[in-house]
Amino acid sequence: MNATRTLPENYALSAGFNLKDRRMLLIMNIGGLVLLIFFGWLFTKLAILLRPADAAAFLTLRWEGIGAFLTIVIVLAILIVTITLHEAIHGLGFYVLANARPIFAFRGAYAYAAAPDWYIPRNKYLVTALAPFVVISLIGIGLIPVVPATWIAPLVLACVINASGAVGDLWVALLLLRQPPDALSNDRGDEIKIFTPVPAAA
Repeated sequence: MNATRTLPENYALSAGFNLKDRRMLLIMNIGGLVLLIFFGWLFTKLAILLRPADAAAFLTLRWEGIGAFLTIVIVLAILIVTITLHEAIHGLGFYVLANARPIFAFRGAYAYAAAPDWYIPRNKYLVTALAPFVVISLIGIGLIPVVPATWIAPLVLACVINASGAVGDLWVALLLLRQPPDALSNDRGDEIKIFTPVPAAA
């Protein structure tokens, strides 16, 4: 099944979520915080395992004088680059799978890439939704053993930001896995709807 601009007549809304809903946005933010703690622990442990001799160096932050300022600048830069790369990978998925130019937006609490005019099959949308989480995590882990020691902490931070920021993507993936393979997803960025076939009346 290919992506389509027109929802088939026998399809009806089955699931979804809306980030304009304050309750849902609060749930996503809490979930993101939980993932931030978990992935912070996980990627740090992996870095220590892969580079034990450099653990003391990359676990130390400088908070005196110019060191504190540089740390803040680096963290902000990593945040911006990671979010941009995350959404760019989503956008590439929409372009490749739906053959549609994605839209990008930033809404203060979150950023997104979307293809609002398309209904995308479940499995193709799963790839698009999970691609940034998987790709950036694997690249980060793959680079940790070979980069200079001073790059380890930024890499770990990028992996943590990316993974915790994927809370919405992981939520959608769980919703989609509960749907049949012929389900269709419509991603408007701050609202995602999942449609499934309705059995014909006897």
